[in-house]
Amino acid sequence: MKKLLSVLLAVAMMAALLVGCADKEEAKDSGDGGSKDLTIAFSFEDLETEFWVAAHEIITDTLKDEGYKVIELNCQGDANKQLEQVNDALKQDIDGIIMIPVDGDTAVTVTTAANESEVPIVIFNRPPTSDEGSNITVVCDNATTAEATVDYMVEQAKAKFDETEKKLTPCILVGDLGDPNAIERKNGFYAWQ
Repeated sequence: MKKLLSVLLAVAMMAALLVGCADKEEAKDSGDGGSKDLTIAFSFEDLETEFWVAAHEIITDTLKDEGYKVIELNCQGDANKQLEQVNDALKQDIDGIIMIPVDGDTAVTVTTAANESEVPIVIFNRPPTSDEGSNITVVCDNATTAEATVDYMVEQAKAKFDETEKKLTPCILVGDLGDPNAIERKNGFYAWQ
């Protein structure tokens, strides 16, 4: 649930950023209290898990409900394709980008391209590998989330097994340790004592 709230926060931040950055002369009120006639490129890695499907749905539905035109860019896990798609979108005179990057390096490269085009960008759930460039980054506190998960799992295990039974050994699955989110989840797991 917290991750879905992060998605909503990213959308809200992007909408506020775009309205604040829009040229007051060019932006036309839609008359229904919705947003201006702005186009957002939504670049995402894939839709292979329930989390990403839900995130995609919340972002696109919220933007469309607010009156934004959304250009969806699914790079299917290919960092080069993601950069190419965003560069193509920048040539179409978009007003903003929301990006779920394939990796942190791609986030840096796309941020640079967006900054050069003076297009605001929000990075969601996978932080850039450096602080280069100007973007809004919205990520989960993965270490704290993993630590809270372990606390809950230990509590459940203690309730299920009494002290006389055999010792339980956990198995941790955190994902690609080249991904900063996975590294932070691993750190959170090992922070528990």
